[in-house]
Amino acid sequence: MSKTHKPEAVFRIRGDKVFWGPGMMELLQRIDETGSIKSAAAEMFMSYAKARRLIALAEAELGFRIIETRKGGASHGGAALSEKGRYYLESCTAIQEEVQKYCVKCYDKYFNLK
Repeated sequence: MSKTHKPEAVFRIRGDKVFWGPGMMELLQRIDETGSIKSAAAEMFMSYAKARRLIALAEAELGFRIIETRKGGASHGGAALSEKGRYYLESCTAIQEEVQKYCVKCYDKYFNLK
């Protein structure tokens, strides 16, 4: 029985430490879908506190807010991607897709699979 192997590239950005990668991108996508940091974190089996720390680290490194929050209470709080946050997420998603395509191309080249 023969196995099929596929290469996988992971796109990360670092300052003193990694602050952007697949986990952050997934968290932001889920915040965009749910309108809530708490719900997005729960879907990823992540604590709310950890999600807030990751967001704060990324915002500090980037120098701009990636999410906007609304206070809770009677108006029911929530979160949404900022305009810059959405642009950065969309751009990094496109970069990840290009990097993945190139990774597959290189893998195929060196292992003569195509």
